[in-house]
Amino acid sequence: MTTGVNLLVGYLAGVVAVTGTTPLDMASTKLQAGTVQGSLAAVLWKTFQQRGLPGLYDGYGYNLALCTNPAISNTLFDQIKGIILQRQGPSATLSSFHAFVLGAFTKSVAILVTYPLTFLKTLLQAGRETTSSRDSLESEPSDKRRRFKTLAVLYSGLGAQLLKGVLQAALLYMAKERIEVGASAVVRLLVKLLRVRSARASIVGPA
Repeated sequence: MTTGVNLLVGYLAGVVAVTGTTPLDMASTKLQAGTVQGSLAAVLWKTFQQRGLPGLYDGYGYNLALCTNPAISNTLFDQIKGIILQRQGPSATLSSFHAFVLGAFTKSVAILVTYPLTFLKTLLQAGRETTSSRDSLESEPSDKRRRFKTLAVLYSGLGAQLLKGVLQAALLYMAKERIEVGASAVVRLLVKLLRVRSARASIVGPA
């Protein structure tokens, strides 16, 4: 598939996933932020009673935009992997180390691009006010300082998100590559065994 098709397929798959999980994401974010009390089911039911279906989908627009995160990461990984393997030869495979490093790099790029949306979505779902941040930005006398402070606010907490997301993605891609290599080896072995069995049966012939 081309890069554009890869991105589109990854994005659409993400849209399907977040459509089903946004209510759970909203409720768990409220619980983690401490803005509500009770079980996950209780928070979902209370939100539905108070605000209906739209309340369960707080942050859905941000989630739709954030579907680009795995799409960017997966597409970058596949494209760079293809270049590496093309240079190494047709039978080459990606080593665990290379898969880990490449997964960490591509996820870092995806997180850096989409993190402001993640930050804003969390604020919205947690039900926190952003007035103080807005007032502090408006009090800045310089446009340059205001822009810098806006970026600082939007990227607050980036370090923890990078550490968590990058490590998870790197381990995931490393495991995925090893599983693919193992599965390919098993398939080749089964095909070989079937061919040997078929050849023996043709030599022996019908009884």
